[in-house]
Amino acid sequence: MIIALLVLILLAILFPGLLRAAFVCVALIVLFAIGSSHRASAMDMPTIDVDSICSKRGGIPEVNQCIAAEQGAYDQLQVMWPALSAERQATCMDYFHETAISQPFPLTYLNACVVAQLNQQQDQDFLTKRQTFKP
Repeated sequence: MIIALLVLILLAILFPGLLRAAFVCVALIVLFAIGSSHRASAMDMPTIDVDSICSKRGGIPEVNQCIAAEQGAYDQLQVMWPALSAERQATCMDYFHETAISQPFPLTYLNACVVAQLNQQQDQDFLTKRQTFKP
């Protein structure tokens, strides 16, 4: 998990503008996921055949771009998925099976759902769970 966070921070340093902001936001979410009190439920992250999906893209550069995007999304999902409550995992699984799987980059779409659900979960936890000081 720490390696994923370090990679995100490195990417935030390397890329300017909106990409930097996106990487910083994802890094913050990963930090939240690492420190979250929520633990993984029995629901596993969905699996797909990325090679098969990406091989339909055309030439080698397009295939490689697809694989790189999906690999990045998968790596982020591995860190964030366990931080989601079972209910929020189910929401993203429904979204994945109904919508994301038919998109050009399904894991990237699933990743967007997870980020949104983590943000909502964090907001809800802040409003409903008493924080404790940890020296």
